[in-house]
Order: sequence, then C-alpha cells, then structure tokens
Amino acid sequence: MRLLFIQGFFGVFPWNVLTYWSFRHLEVERGYTAADAALAMAAVIVALSLGSISWGILGDFLFKRTREVEVFYARLLFFLGQYYYLSA
Repeated sequence: MRLLFIQGFFGVFPWNVLTYWSFRHLEVERGYTAADAALAMAAVIVALSLGSISWGILGDFLFKRTREVEVFYARLLFFLGQYYYLSA
C-alpha cells in the first residue's frame, strides 16, 4: 500500500506544481489580478477536459483497430500536451 501511495505522490506532485506555478506566473509576471488568473485557468481547465475526452474517444477507436499504435499514441499525446501547455 505504501508503494502505491508513493507512486501516486510522485505521479501527481509535478502536475500540482505546474498548476500552482501557472497561477503565480499569471499574477506576478503577467500582472493579472487573482480573478483574471482564475478565469484564464478555468478556460484552460475546460479546454483540457474537452481535449481529454475527445482524445480518449479517438484513442479507443484507434486501439480497437490496431494494438500496435498504443505506445506511440500515448507518447504523441503526452508530448503534444506538454508543447501546448508550455507554449500557452
């Protein structure tokens, strides 16, 4: 059970740090108010949610056709997500 907890901590912690950093970056570096930063991040969260659902549906469709693309597809989506998240 401890191993599962430790794995979950190291899997989730970096994403929480990036989320906190995004809010602070908008407030400190870009000069947004707290309300404006929250509104901007809400739009990002909605976009990420819709993207996750649509890419999940596409992934299920592709996985049913051929199982060989699963690892390639996972890598592609990870790097595309990082690119768009960090370039925003």
